[in-house]
Amino acid sequence: MQTPQDQIAETAAAGGEPQKSFDIWAYLQVVRKRKWHALFFLVAVVGLVTFYTLRQPKVFRATATVQIDPQAPRVLGEKVEAVSEMGTGSYWSNQEYYETQYHIVRSYEVASRVVALHALGSNRTFLGVPEDAEVFQPVSDDLATEMLRGMIVVDPVKDSRLVQISVDHTDTKLARLLANAVADAYVEYNKDVALESTVNARDWLLKQAEAWAKTLRDAEQKVVDFRKINNLLSVALEDQRNQLANEMDWIAQRLSETRSRRLQLEAKKAQIDEQVEKRGVLALSIGEVLDSAVIQTMKSRLFEKTLERDALAEIAAANWPELKQREAELDTIRAGIRGEIQTIIRSVEADLTETLQLEGQLQARIDELQTQAIALGGKELTHTQLIREKDNAEKIYSLIQQRSEETNLATELSQINNVRVLDAAMEPSIPVRPRVKLNLALAIVIGLLGGIGLAFLLEALDTSVKTQEDVEKGLGLAFLGIIPTFTPGGVSRSRRRRKRHRRQGGPEIRAGSHPDLFCHDNPKSSAAECCRSIRTNILFMSPDHPPRKLLVTSASPQEGKTTVAISLAITMAQ
Repeated sequence: MQTPQDQIAETAAAGGEPQKSFDIWAYLQVVRKRKWHALFFLVAVVGLVTFYTLRQPKVFRATATVQIDPQAPRVLGEKVEAVSEMGTGSYWSNQEYYETQYHIVRSYEVASRVVALHALGSNRTFLGVPEDAEVFQPVSDDLATEMLRGMIVVDPVKDSRLVQISVDHTDTKLARLLANAVADAYVEYNKDVALESTVNARDWLLKQAEAWAKTLRDAEQKVVDFRKINNLLSVALEDQRNQLANEMDWIAQRLSETRSRRLQLEAKKAQIDEQVEKRGVLALSIGEVLDSAVIQTMKSRLFEKTLERDALAEIAAANWPELKQREAELDTIRAGIRGEIQTIIRSVEADLTETLQLEGQLQARIDELQTQAIALGGKELTHTQLIREKDNAEKIYSLIQQRSEETNLATELSQINNVRVLDAAMEPSIPVRPRVKLNLALAIVIGLLGGIGLAFLLEALDTSVKTQEDVEKGLGLAFLGIIPTFTPGGVSRSRRRRKRHRRQGGPEIRAGSHPDLFCHDNPKSSAAECCRSIRTNILFMSPDHPPRKLLVTSASPQEGKTTVAISLAITMAQ
């Protein structure tokens, strides 16, 4: 059999930890429950922010608009390049150029020019020192420059070449003055940079022009000296090469003909020697012999005289004088023929000797011409190198001269700038700081979020049990009922508790009534009715076996455990 205590324990065990789920109404209930805490936090944040914002000095912003072009106007034409490098025309190069210009506007160099021009280091308004201050210590220019840099704001206008240069200050007139001064200083700085680059380039070009002029003179003198030494002043090197080539061609042709002639003569000499050795001189049958009319005439006479001698020899004795005379005539004719042939042979030998000599002379001459050609080639190479050096020096010198003239013109035109002030700064009338509306809006948002967060934090830290829902959700136990608060003598401990007791429907306690017997002395009171409701719930938990013992407990002493136990006992006994 289960006792009521067991049933309560089972109920608690079955409930366990309550299941947590997202319930927006539960969160709204938490906010509603802690609304005064959240409202107090909101009011505190808004009040503090408002107090801080209103105490801040008003800061005004004066803005000057500057136009920055990638390149200055090309007065000298597109072919004349600028000395100082600016934007190149490509998107990324222009982006890099403009970013550089934005940093230059806020640079120390530009700011220091404004400080020096307007003596800001001793300006009371700029330093924020009242005019009636007795003690005033000027600051250094470096410190004033850094202060001014902190006031400069650079804001490029999107998709344009315009830049807004702003200066923030509490004084409207000074803000306008400084904004215009910074814009003018930036324009002047850009001019000075272009002028300095141009002047430096001009000086460098002048030095280079002097050096290359000397180099050109030296190169020209080397060419002249070389031509004098190698006799190239009267006859050009090209003409000498052509003459030498023509002569070599003619000598080569003569040499070829001479060699051919020599080979022919050698062959003829060999033929003569061979025929003379085999058949004798008179039987020589070379072309010159056969073509010689004298020899052929003499051979005809020799033939006739031989016939006459043979005819005479047949009829006369060997010692006959006329026969001997015939023999003498034949010998004379043979001697004449032999002499003519020897003359031809000597002529061939003389031609051969002369041809050999001529061939040797021609070969020597052609060797000499080849040596001259080789030497002329070396001279031509050296001459070409000297001419090339002179031409290069002349070309570079001309280029430097041209660039120097362009730089001189660019120096004269250095006032033409790619940066100009489009709109001067006006005296501002509306402060940019403090931004009251924005600060209040942020304060309200932060106050609301912080107040809601504070409400949930307090709810999470609050572990007390005050309502039926706290019991059921927090402890996971069955709720039996509630007993209102009452005090002895019919007088509440405080005015607030007395009012709350009356709002909750608490009855008036008779004088002299003990709290433990309240339900007995006042059976029709709300407290007695609540005790009877608790009794009914307990009995319903175990209708077949009513509980015989009840345990009443609490977390702390003096919380009414005895009063509750006696009141329940009286109610269950009635």
